[in-house]
Amino acid sequence: MTTIARSRFIGQRWTCGSVTKTGLRHLAQGHAGQDAAYACRKARPIVLVADGRGSSDHSEIGAAAVPDCFASTVNLNESLVAQCLDMAGLDPALREERWAQFAQILHRALVARQEELARAHSLEPVELEFTLAAAVVGTEYVGILQRGDSSVAIERRLGMELALPPDRGEFASETSFISPDEGTSTPLGSRILPMGDVTGLVAFTDGLSQLWIDARTLAVAPGVGRILRNLGDRTWDQQRLDAFLDRPIWQQCDDDDKGVAYLAMRTSRRPRSRH
Repeated sequence: MTTIARSRFIGQRWTCGSVTKTGLRHLAQGHAGQDAAYACRKARPIVLVADGRGSSDHSEIGAAAVPDCFASTVNLNESLVAQCLDMAGLDPALREERWAQFAQILHRALVARQEELARAHSLEPVELEFTLAAAVVGTEYVGILQRGDSSVAIERRLGMELALPPDRGEFASETSFISPDEGTSTPLGSRILPMGDVTGLVAFTDGLSQLWIDARTLAVAPGVGRILRNLGDRTWDQQRLDAFLDRPIWQQCDDDDKGVAYLAMRTSRRPRSRH
């Protein structure tokens, strides 16, 4: 009970939101966007994005089911999640081991949901494959879960970085997906990081990576941090972020579907310049 109450308390420090945009290619085809995004502050802060496999005509069904499945799996396993993210004195190796255990539980739940949806829609489960990038926030640590070329970036007071850099080839059309074909024992990428001076988290699909990540160095563009700070002090809101993703520059970059979810630490509104 104490851990859950503390988790709810820290949720009050954040503002959150999510936006998805259908790319021009899918709009021209009359196709629904294949990205899903989700953010919440209570009871346990979460950001996540899922990107349906582009070569499947039905993968948006799988991606759209991820937020509910993810949030319910976190809720059902709150005692394990709390051990990983809220307990300050736990042995670091044991913490990583238990977070990897939760990653396996989540993977099994997501695959089971794919198979259930496939039966309901008379599809093959592999038609519902998707990538995943997510962060779950605790009082002491943040847990990262990732598969494929979607990403989570973490903002600290000294700058931004990818929370879990992608495997080689993920940004070169060699991405991997959460899929029943790979078996439920295939692990999600997982990592635990101290909350410390974390001031923002943002999960985003590969439709934003071309401008938000340097493909050579994997550095996160400085503008991403500015966006989080604007959201944190409410200079921007979710509608402003939505409008930003409609700017022409995105149409010049392949204009893939885009999904983004954020948690930004609440700060005082900055005074407006008089100039």
